Amino acid sequence: MRYSKAAEELYDLGLQANRTVEYGLAGHTAKMETFILWYLSRNDNRAFPKDLSRSMAASTAHVSTVLRGLERDGYITRETDPSDCRRVIVHLTERGLEKNRQLKAARIEKIGAMLEVLTPEEVDTYIRLRKKLLSGAMKE
Repeated sequence: MRYSKAAEELYDLGLQANRTVEYGLAGHTAKMETFILWYLSRNDNRAFPKDLSRSMAASTAHVSTVLRGLERDGYITRETDPSDCRRVIVHLTERGLEKNRQLKAARIEKIGAMLEVLTPEEVDTYIRLRKKLLSGAMKE
């Protein structure tokens, strides 16, 4: 694929844009699962549920429901924080890492196919503009 690097960059930008109306990840469980797997893989394969909730602009109750499904499917584990027994740490499992790789590869393939209609200069412009839009959305 000619634009695999650009497609990967757009994949990451899309997941980072989870708070925008365009993506609306917080409203869809499957997309929330994808976001959580991505987020954990970007954060040393671990996070606190509160951080996940904050990053998705979703309630902790909703995040907890999604985490329960991910744990049931073997993609994550949850354990009590040894330094504070009131907190839980979410860990990405090997199965979760593999699922994340599969989801990412499939999405990058789709994005790359979409980019094929553009020239290299248009791809660069598109990515630059997406970054600019995302930086503006994150300030709100």
